Amino acid sequence: MLGSRVRRALRLCLPLLLALLAWVVPAIALAQEAECSVSWTNTRGGNWDTASNWSTGKVPTELDTVCLPGANYTVQLRKSIDVHGISIAN
Repeated sequence: MLGSRVRRALRLCLPLLLALLAWVVPAIALAQEAECSVSWTNTRGGNWDTASNWSTGKVPTELDTVCLPGANYTVQLRKSIDVHGISIAN
């Protein structure tokens, strides 16, 4: 059984924790969306290794967070890739 002090602490802290989570979770989601350092621009698809298919004009590296916007296209890979992160939209 929980002691009365623990129950009281939970009653006092729980609303604060829930309020904090309500603020932090959307902030994390926005930060993740904003992290893309390079985006795919060729809506017809194409090769990952073609620099002109990317918003920066350079093929992404392990330092980049890549965004592939939603569309119906195929990105072809000829070798394995190494990027910091990747976001694929529907």
